Amino acid sequence: MSDPELDWRGLNLAHWDERVPLHLAGAFYDLTGFRARPDRLRAFEIAEVGEAARRRLVHRQCHIGLDSLSWAAQGADVVGTAVRYGDGSRLMVGDWRRARTG
Repeated sequence: MSDPELDWRGLNLAHWDERVPLHLAGAFYDLTGFRARPDRLRAFEIAEVGEAARRRLVHRQCHIGLDSLSWAAQGADVVGTAVRYGDGSRLMVGDWRRARTG
């Protein structure tokens, strides 16, 4: 049974606020490798969505945005959103493909 006194949303935000700096600095996400080859999509994701080119996608809860950027690298126009980071900002990833390819 859920405790109505607990601020579940606040606890969830605090949970992810703690993890963002760890994920940005950690080896698991390999940001240097991602910058060199921005493609982290799994075969089942591509099979489920299909051809990405000219698709318009909104990726909710995108965390640090690597999947959103991967879809953009495949040709989709993507906006990725996260609830917020520790400084209260929202992550918005838009028009990334056009910015990279001119």
